[in-house]
Amino acid sequence: PVTDQEIQRSSGCRDEMRLAELRQDLARLRRELKEQDVLLSNLMEPILFEKDDDSNYHLDFIVTAANLRAENYGITPADKLQAKRIVGRIVPAIATTTAAVAGLVCLELYKLVWGHRHLSSYRSTFLQLSEPLLHRCQLPSPQPTYKYHQKTWSCWERIEVPGVDGKGDEITLKGLCDHFQRKHSLVLQKVLYRRAQIYDRFWAEEKREKQLSNRLTELVCRATAETVTKDRQLLVFQIVCENEEDDAVLPPVFVWLHRMKGKNE
Repeated sequence: PVTDQEIQRSSGCRDEMRLAELRQDLARLRRELKEQDVLLSNLMEPILFEKDDDSNYHLDFIVTAANLRAENYGITPADKLQAKRIVGRIVPAIATTTAAVAGLVCLELYKLVWGHRHLSSYRSTFLQLSEPLLHRCQLPSPQPTYKYHQKTWSCWERIEVPGVDGKGDEITLKGLCDHFQRKHSLVLQKVLYRRAQIYDRFWAEEKREKQLSNRLTELVCRATAETVTKDRQLLVFQIVCENEEDDAVLPPVFVWLHRMKGKNE
């Protein structure tokens, strides 16, 4: 009978042989690409990370990228000194999911650097090392666009609305309706915040007028029992407009509760 140790030793030998074959294949492919002058103009060389050399801007890039992500997800940003201390304590991940994902990302980055313009050149990867399982597939086609009232939207778009007027006061629901009619020639029929309906054009006139006179944060608080704090920056609504077809799709409405920097609306 074969022992467990012998099985592991045999499996390890096969893995080493397969790895050696893959290295030979990669070396052969690299030679062929060089002979065809494919790599000569865009040859990439690895750069070793060095946190103590300010002239290479490695740490500056990490601090900037990390703080951009922190701002997106409401994480407290870090200054350069904090980042330097953190990256100095990171243990390199050799055989973990982190290393595998970083390698897969770099594979797709190479394609960008080499100028691949066709979507079919790129791959989406599902990885689970505990199985082990590696599934790669072509990226799906871009999402379709939708046309409504001579305007074209896609699922990636949103309608941004300033939530304060020129005096710095928060707009009312009527102000939101007026904005859509003025800027987009759309008449709001329903306005929803998550699952709560805060406006319906078919409500009784008294109820409708009362809703229109209220500020948006007041309506959200009343409909959801949710407290809107003073530092809240954004409210997201869904809308239904008059003369809308059943299959019409409108993007979400982003109402900024503070002044929209760089926006014309």
